[in-house]
Order: sequence, then C-alpha cells, then structure tokens
Amino acid sequence: LEELRQRTSYTTNLGVLDGTDVLYVDRVRSYRRGQSTIDLNLHPGSRLPAYCTAMGKLLLANLPESEQRDLIASMKLTKRGPNTITSKKALRDELDEVLAAGFAVNDQELAAGLYSIAAPVRNEAREVVAAVNLSAHSSMISLEEMVDALGPHLVSTADRISARLGYRRDDEQN
Repeated sequence: LEELRQRTSYTTNLGVLDGTDVLYVDRVRSYRRGQSTIDLNLHPGSRLPAYCTAMGKLLLANLPESEQRDLIASMKLTKRGPNTITSKKALRDELDEVLAAGFAVNDQELAAGLYSIAAPVRNEAREVVAAVNLSAHSSMISLEEMVDALGPHLVSTADRISARLGYRRDDEQN
C-alpha cells in the first residue's frame, strides 16, 4: 500500500467484507494538500456500508449468488453522497458490471467529491478475500483519469498482495 501511495500520491486502503460493511484493515494516507477533506477520519478498524464504496461493491460482486442476495436483502440503502445507489435492483446491476469489469468504481456514492477505484485481492483458491482501493478528491483528478492512469497500478498492487496469498493468474506458469 505504501508503494502504491508513493507511485500514485493518493490514499490507499485494504478492506474486507464483514457482514454488510467494509472493514478497513490497513490505510496509507495521501500527502496531497486537500486530500484530508475526503479522508473521513477513516483508520484500520473503521467500517463503511459496502453498497456505497468501491471496495464494498467489489467484495459484494464476488460473493456466491445466494450469499450476495441474502446480504442485499438485509441492507437499507440510504443516500450518503450525490450518486448513492438506493435501489436494490440498481445495486445488483452495478455488481454485475463490477464482476464483468474486474474492478469497482465509486463516483461520489459515499460522499460528495469522493472518487475511488478498487481491485480484488485473491487467495490461492482464487477467492476474492479483500480489496485494495485508491481514493481521491474530485478536484484532484477525473474519475476517467483515475481509472485509466491509476487503475493499472492498483491492479498490479492487488496482484502482488494476492501472490503473497498463493494466487496465480492463468497466464502465470507454475
């Protein structure tokens, strides 16, 4: 995470799904001026609703269908930011898109001005066990630039963490 923050200059986080929340396991804050306006006083141990965060949506998207359905059924989707998904059908559609894309995006769903992207961390059995994200204030970077320019760095970091857990991509030889 430290290396990712140094490479991108944005705040990086590692989180896991705990019920309907994302539980923050680690966090490395950006040094950029203005970043503190979106840092939301998060720290390891913090929790946020999964449905309105990039890490949460990524983790929900990779759950077995029955588990995902049960969790969504138990959620109350309240508006947190200007673009929060508040319809369970819209959330399910978004999770399908996340699964197909292999990463998740948060476009001001948690808070106004907050963008984030998340990539999966997988274990040896190829299960998604955690997510890594980058977050930035909308005044610093466009969401498109974040995805196009920083997405590859994020995925690379997630892959390196996954490799430490024994995960190998199909294109890697044993």
